[in-house]
Amino acid sequence: RISIREDFTTHTWDMYASNSVSSTELELIQADLDFIDNTIDNFTGFDIYSGNSTSYLEYVKGYSDSSVSPSHVQRVLGDSADLVITVNTNGNTAEGITGNGYPMVPVTDYTSNEAGNVFTILNTYSNLQSAGTLNLVFEMSDGANPTTVVDIIAIRAEHTSLGYMPNLAVSQTLTITNTFEYSDSKTLNILNMSNSLPANWEIDTNSFSCSDAGAVGAIVSNEYGNQISFTTLPTENPVTFTYDVIIPASETGTNEIYSTIIYRFVGDNNPTEYPMQPDPLEIKPATMIRVEDEANGSGDVVAAQSVTAGSSITVYSIARDEDTNFVALVTDATWTMENVTPDVEQSDLVDNDNGSATFTGHLVGSGNIQAAFGDPALTPVQSGLITVTPADADKDQTTITADPVSTNVGGTSAITVQLKDAYGNDITETGTNAVTLSATGGTIGAVTTNLDGTFTATFTGGTTPATAVISGELNGVAIETRRKWN
Repeated sequence: RISIREDFTTHTWDMYASNSVSSTELELIQADLDFIDNTIDNFTGFDIYSGNSTSYLEYVKGYSDSSVSPSHVQRVLGDSADLVITVNTNGNTAEGITGNGYPMVPVTDYTSNEAGNVFTILNTYSNLQSAGTLNLVFEMSDGANPTTVVDIIAIRAEHTSLGYMPNLAVSQTLTITNTFEYSDSKTLNILNMSNSLPANWEIDTNSFSCSDAGAVGAIVSNEYGNQISFTTLPTENPVTFTYDVIIPASETGTNEIYSTIIYRFVGDNNPTEYPMQPDPLEIKPATMIRVEDEANGSGDVVAAQSVTAGSSITVYSIARDEDTNFVALVTDATWTMENVTPDVEQSDLVDNDNGSATFTGHLVGSGNIQAAFGDPALTPVQSGLITVTPADADKDQTTITADPVSTNVGGTSAITVQLKDAYGNDITETGTNAVTLSATGGTIGAVTTNLDGTFTATFTGGTTPATAVISGELNGVAIETRRKWN
């Protein structure tokens, strides 16, 4: 015999069993029957054994379990698509969702339709997860709570390339670099990549290379387009592989390459296709040529600066697209000095015939360095203003002058020492330089040190006619220029 009785202490309905209809010895076999409404407090007359019941039978609740679709799905971290899950409620109500045991927040983490049976898991939520398994449990009002198991896979599928030089009379080769990275918990079973190229562009079928020396791959043309197929899978993770694209002559404008990585992991039923990012890869033409401070495009436009006479700077002709992305080092650019003052000359700038030029300061002055290329020409971006400044004072170029150059017995003359560097540039800041003077045929007064690169003194002639000689020392070394006069 089976009986259902109410426990007035816990206010629950419990199920008991006995070995016969007349036995008074009952054994509890199920407490808190969840198919009976606990608000019912009188269940007299319902006897499962005899099948007899009163009108109270209407309070016995029945239910069916809910289900979800899909119940198992694979998702790549970074995917911008939302995950849509349909719940077959079977008359129950979905009251919430937990993700790996943590309650999810409506609107922030997911949304649902008005009927409460279609749930959209927002990509902003799923992309916050780590690689592994995400259990999405739908908390139902009755019955079992159905679960969607999400395999979160960390995949990085990227392809990158430089731009190209427009309007070239010959074809040019461009290297496309591809990177594929996945969760360490996964083992590759298939790895291919298909490519869709602009019209008249071709893949060099002999250009495939891979960072994993043990991997074997090839470029083939089939119904999927130009496909890279691995016959021996790489074990390196991440793995990088490249191929070359041949761009036809006279190409212009922005072009697009679409690529899809096709992979399958051990345990997967079918391969998965995933677009390489960005999708598509834009190949843009160079629009400008800039004078920069690094050959590999990692630098910037050469800034305004001073170059000491005798010193040099090396600059590079860098082509960039409209977004200033690096395109190429232009090895056959034409180099010029622009906006020059008279003493800076074109010969100060030497083309090294390798995409670089060297400017060497000689005479004081200034100018901008410019590189030019293309027909029509790329827009030139000049260097900042390059200003040549004097070098250190030089004893061979420093001058001694007298005014006047002839005087009477006992007369005076103003002596001036002008500091000059080895290139003959006047030094305009005296700094720590020191000058001493001596004379024959008369006497030299005290030497005055000026701040503008000059030293002055007064010569007084002797009492008899003579040829006076003024000599000097710069920082203790004889100045080669001497002044003689009668």
